[in-house]
Parts: sequence; C-alpha cells; structure tokens
Amino acid sequence: MIEPAAEIRAVLDQLAEEAAASTGPLRLAALATIAGHEPQVRHVIIRSFSRPTLRLVFFCRADDAKFGEIASHPAVELVSYVRGPDRQLRLAGTAANLTDAQTLDDFWRRVRPTARGDYVFSRNATDAETTAGALPGDDSRAPLFRAVEVTIRRVKLLTFENERWIERSFLPSA
Repeated sequence: MIEPAAEIRAVLDQLAEEAAASTGPLRLAALATIAGHEPQVRHVIIRSFSRPTLRLVFFCRADDAKFGEIASHPAVELVSYVRGPDRQLRLAGTAANLTDAQTLDDFWRRVRPTARGDYVFSRNATDAETTAGALPGDDSRAPLFRAVEVTIRRVKLLTFENERWIERSFLPSA
C-alpha cells in the first residue's frame, strides 16, 4: 500500500487515537448510504479504526434502516468535521455487516452498560423474538446489537485555508 501524505496520515492517526480512547470529534461521522435510489444520511460513532488496514467499525441495531441499506448497497461514505482548524475527513468505502459471533461479542463488551438497553428491545412491539435475550446489564450480547465494518477505498481531507477549501486525496493501492 502507498502511504498517505503526512497531513492525511496525521488526521488518520488522530482518528485511530480517538477511537481507541472512545472520545474525540472525528469519531462522530455522517454516514451516507443508498436506500433504493435515494441517498440517506445519519450520524454514527466510529468505534474502531485501523490506519494500517484502513478499516473502521461502527455499531447499529439489526432493525435500523442503515443495516438493511448496507446489505443491499454496500458503498458508503462517512464525513467527520473538526473545527479549529476547520477540517473535513471524508472516507469512502465498502461496508459489510459483521456476522462472526466472537467479533460481535468482543465489540459488545465495549458498549457502556448504560447504552446496552438500546440494543435489547425491538421497535416492533409484536416481534417477541427480538425482545427475548440479554438484559441491559447482562454481559451476553443483546439480540439487536450489530457491528458494521467499512473498508476504506478513498480518503479525502479538506482544510479551510486562505478563505477556501483545499482538498487532498489518498487512494490506497490494493
């Protein structure tokens, strides 16, 4: 793989550090997916990022629209914004819903106990199958918990300099 330019590398390193520390502005990203023929955008929190492999992970629910959209159209783009200095980090890639039980269990352990309840109960009150299982404080993975991995194929860094946005791009080699 060709190494990205120093400025892009520094921002990717910052994202990796923030993901590992579970804090920081680059972790909040707008995720764009495709639903039918229409784009859909919503925020996600980047939970894991590896600069060497250019892969990131975010969590969602099995009944979230984005989960099905990714299964149908895996091309996604994420955008993070940091103020001072103004920077946009745009990551385009291919998303995959993770299915390995051990991997999901490992990620589940990273979910704060106070947030675990978000993954327990179905939004469809008549669906008893998804409401059975783990309780929010239990270490067993909740029935609706899912993780999505994005393999990044293009990185764009935009910085605001001299009253205009300057774009730097990085295309990793296969």
